[in-house]
Amino acid sequence: MTEVAVTDVRDWQAAASEAFVPLKCLSEGPHFSASLHAVPLSPEVSFARVRSGPVRVERTEELARRSEHDDLLLSLQLHSTGQVHQHGRTAHLTPGSAALYETNRPYVLDHLHPDQDLLVLRVSRQHLDLDPRVLTEMLGRTIEPSVPGMPAFTGYARGLAEEHTPLAPAVRADLATFSTELLTTILRSFAAQYPTGQDADQVLLERLKAHIRIHLADPALSVERLAATHHISLRKLHSLFTAAGITPGAYLRQARLDHATRMLANRTITGQTIATIARDSGFSDASTFTRAFTRTYGHPPARWTPTDAALH
Repeated sequence: MTEVAVTDVRDWQAAASEAFVPLKCLSEGPHFSASLHAVPLSPEVSFARVRSGPVRVERTEELARRSEHDDLLLSLQLHSTGQVHQHGRTAHLTPGSAALYETNRPYVLDHLHPDQDLLVLRVSRQHLDLDPRVLTEMLGRTIEPSVPGMPAFTGYARGLAEEHTPLAPAVRADLATFSTELLTTILRSFAAQYPTGQDADQVLLERLKAHIRIHLADPALSVERLAATHHISLRKLHSLFTAAGITPGAYLRQARLDHATRMLANRTITGQTIATIARDSGFSDASTFTRAFTRTYGHPPARWTPTDAALH
């Protein structure tokens, strides 16, 4: 965990650039103060609680071009108001709302009012199971508190960012996985509830995928149940997924296997058994899980290593 407190905007520029990506910061007031409390969960996932006076933060074209960063940032406003500008869009932030933006493109954060208080989640793009086109359409848009899952995410993120006791490696690994899965679920809900240029079928497909990710641990979840829950025919369900290049059964199975591989990658830390991972990933028993895993990856889950995870 990292604690930073400054009283000069130049020091804040250095601290924010170290915590996130290289930035330029400007404050026009005679007095400035800011603080940051960072909670790293993994090399790919971290939270930070940021408090500051009025400030404008800019990721310039030059800084974005020179940097190797490809992370995504989510700013969640807790107090005061702000704006996030990217890709010609402006997200207007009030308490409880958020905005997603990417670090490999220019952006501007206008926090021009006093008593700024926000949470920032940094996550590797590869850890979000989202269509790149859908993801791009969500950048620089306001994610309102009414989006399903946002109130729960806000409470979770606030509690985590206020954590001041050291977290065990197993706890950090679990929280990193949970954070990315929760964020993916919210972004899928956002894409489904607030279509951003997608047609009706694409919106419905994203909603179906979000349902699978939320309920994949339920062994009773099946293709038939998925169709019934969303009041569509099996034929319609298959046509939606086939248009995306996969069958609904294969997507469900792969979602469960992806969840399992993330758990397996942390197994040396968490000590979870294969049976527990199978159950938590929605498989009816360890034998079924082992057969499905071996068919997909070429060896049983007991031999899965973090190196394997990096290759898939």
